[in-house]
Amino acid sequence: MARKGEVVAGMLCVVTVLLMSSLLHAQVEVEKRVTLLPMPGAATAAGQVFIMDEPDGTRGPGQRRLKVTAEGLEPGAVYSVWFLNEQPEIDMVRIGDPGSSFVAGPGGAGVFTAFVPDFAPGRWRMIQVARHPDGNPRNIANMEVALKAYIE
Repeated sequence: MARKGEVVAGMLCVVTVLLMSSLLHAQVEVEKRVTLLPMPGAATAAGQVFIMDEPDGTRGPGQRRLKVTAEGLEPGAVYSVWFLNEQPEIDMVRIGDPGSSFVAGPGGAGVFTAFVPDFAPGRWRMIQVARHPDGNPRNIANMEVALKAYIE
């Protein structure tokens, strides 16, 4: 009977190694990394944009994960993230759902993650992080751009 236990333990080790190997292999690969630059009203702000390929089956086909990390923002303020073109005319679209936003933590840091269609990073020239002074991410009338970067 001791041999049966050894065989089961050996099989469990093999399954564990295979599972760990597949998890490590399924890590998200960063395809593009862009530095966000502060705008005049947010001189202490800084950030990065990461556009990542997703492992098969993590999200639907043709999807990429977009992650924004920022620091030096106004603590407790509400921010949203946008794709933007300025030529031939100004055109912008919020990244994520209509109310998608993040709140800067007590130290002024924040993270935003969303899935975007494959075509999005090639279609848009810029990405911006905007602060909503009234705390309402749906109100775009008085939003102020804190960070901006070209993503081409």
